[in-house]
Amino acid sequence: MGKNNNKPQRPPPKPEASGEDYEEKPFHSKQFEKEYLDSLLNAPERQTWDEFKEQQRKKGEMESADARAEEEAQREFRRQLDAERAAKLTRKADAKAEAADGSRKKDKHKKE
Repeated sequence: MGKNNNKPQRPPPKPEASGEDYEEKPFHSKQFEKEYLDSLLNAPERQTWDEFKEQQRKKGEMESADARAEEEAQREFRRQLDAERAAKLTRKADAKAEAADGSRKKDKHKKE
C-alpha cells in the first residue's frame, strides 16, 4: 500500500435523493458505441506472419545496402589513415636513424 494507508476513505457519492429514478448515464452515445463495435467487427485485413517477415526482410536488405556502402567508405578512409601514419613513422624512423648514425660516426672519430 501507499504511504498514508491509515487515511480514512471516503465512501462513493450516493445518487441523488430521488432514489428509484436514478439511472446510470452511458459514457458514450449509442451511435458511437454502435460505430465502434462495427469497426471492431469489420476490421481491415491484417498482414499474415509470412507477409510481415517478407516486408521486414526487404526493409533489411535496403538498410544493409546502405550500411555496406558506409562500411566500405569507412574501410577506405581507414586505409588512407594507415598509409599516412606508416609514411610519417618511416620518415621519423629514418630521421632518428640518420641522427643516431651521425652521432655514432662522430663518436668513432673522437675515440680514434
